Amino acid sequence: MMPSSAEPDKDKNKEQSEAAPEAQDKQTPDEESKQAKENPEAAASGETPQEAEATPPETPPKRLEDFRPFEKVIPSKKILITHGDDIKMKDRVVNFMKDLKYQTVLTLDRQNAHKTMKEKFTENQDVLAVIVILSADTFVYARDGKPKDALMYADPRVIFEFGYWMGKLGRDKVFILYYDQRRYRCPTELTDPIYIPYDKTPDWQTRLCREFEKHGIPLPG
Repeated sequence: MMPSSAEPDKDKNKEQSEAAPEAQDKQTPDEESKQAKENPEAAASGETPQEAEATPPETPPKRLEDFRPFEKVIPSKKILITHGDDIKMKDRVVNFMKDLKYQTVLTLDRQNAHKTMKEKFTENQDVLAVIVILSADTFVYARDGKPKDALMYADPRVIFEFGYWMGKLGRDKVFILYYDQRRYRCPTELTDPIYIPYDKTPDWQTRLCREFEKHGIPLPG
């Protein structure tokens, strides 16, 4: 009995089907050159594009900073102080703030007087509060009046900064110490600013601390 010719054809088809995937994986030199340009890293490692895509990216090692606990944010202790010509009044306020462990910045001292208000604001955006010292720097009386009738006002520069900080920071962060005398006149009669009368007794210190607490200004521990 003659062997059937279907069996050799069947084996030939099987060999072709097994060789087909291998032929698909093989690439022409032109294709290999093109893929090497598109993916030089895979070409250098000898991986096929399929293997390169299947390989997960390496996870970079953690930095030392990743293992450190979060650092505690230290709140600012900065208090801006703007003052006029009464040096004794200014020194008493500055020394009291330093006793409370605040960092004081004088906006009209030699270091800062030449700066613009924008520069002062930019350099002190972390300020906790502003203390405006309204001392009796100017004596004013009418043209046909007498010097004994003169009224006392603060330095115009101090009044200008008072208005600027009120507009920038709000009334809850600006505290005005004013010269508590009968002839002294505050720059405005409005009740919005936080006015604290200043005298030679320690009462102004107690009132200032109470206003700080009332308006959320933290006292350094």
